[in-house]
Amino acid sequence: MVTGFLTDDQKQVRGLPVGLAMDKQGGVVIADDAGDSVWRVSAAR
Repeated sequence: MVTGFLTDDQKQVRGLPVGLAMDKQGGVVIADDAGDSVWRVSAAR
């Protein structure tokens, strides 16, 4: 479903997803510990 949290050689972490939720619009919300970020993923329109 979601890729890109590891570099291509898998030696470095770009993100560490620790929590998932679904919002009212159907998007997936991902909490990222490594990047101190919250990501929202949705289908292309």
